Amino acid sequence: MTAPEFLYFDPYDGPGQAGFFHDFLGVRTRLSYVNAVPAHFSGHVFGYPGPQTYSLHSQAEWIGVLRSVLEAKGRLVAFELGAGWGPWLVTAAVASRRRGIGDIRLVGVEGSAEHVAFMRQHLVDNDVSPEAHNIIHGVVGQKDGIAYFPLLSDASVEWGAEVKFEEEKNSWQRFYERASQCLPWTKQPMKPVRCISLATLLADFDRVDIIHCDVQGAEADVISAAMSEMATTVRRIVVGTHSRMIEHRLFETFLGSGWRLEMEAPCVFQLIDGRPHLLNDGEHVWANPRLDPG
Repeated sequence: MTAPEFLYFDPYDGPGQAGFFHDFLGVRTRLSYVNAVPAHFSGHVFGYPGPQTYSLHSQAEWIGVLRSVLEAKGRLVAFELGAGWGPWLVTAAVASRRRGIGDIRLVGVEGSAEHVAFMRQHLVDNDVSPEAHNIIHGVVGQKDGIAYFPLLSDASVEWGAEVKFEEEKNSWQRFYERASQCLPWTKQPMKPVRCISLATLLADFDRVDIIHCDVQGAEADVISAAMSEMATTVRRIVVGTHSRMIEHRLFETFLGSGWRLEMEAPCVFQLIDGRPHLLNDGEHVWANPRLDPG
């Protein structure tokens, strides 16, 4: 059964374009961004997301973002933290345009320079000017400063890179500040990037309608450090989870601050030789009852 949030948007009925796939809103996404997307989807136009429809994204993500657009009136502010190519920024912008919302503000934060380039191009591909919005090459952490992000050898394959924060360096066996060297436990070259707190990002706004946060294991730390600012500013947040511990901390943090859980899907693990290995990320959608919709 199609979720009611989708039904407010008539399915895109235009043509497909080679090298792209199109979702039901008409958003165009280059296949080259994600090599996991089968090549035969070039030019394909998808219908509403559902169990029988291929989608890179979960129902919770779609519903959380679309619900925020439907509740907005006249203005939509959307953040994507760990943005990749910015799929949720563009989804929020295109859905808002289709609802007649003209005042749209987007903030995207991404640690990979290659993925920032993807994000900027994805905005252009969908008639959104990157220059009109805040696209940040950096990562989100508990406080402002610097962090270390892996150098990618193939940006279309390497998604989900894990950042290392400056404040963690005392726990490292050895600490390299030169970008050409490797951190000892990753054996992967790391590069210093700007680290910006969620509280700092929120300071420029009196209201944020939706945050999509998927920062590969740092979600609980990032959110708990900014809960007081979120309480007065953020209407809804979609959070990707990567462990049971993160899920538990998010429950404690949000429920303890009076937020309402709208949707939840737990992490899924696969047992290999008696040890759990993450198979699918989990998702939480939290709403702030202090802020009325619209």
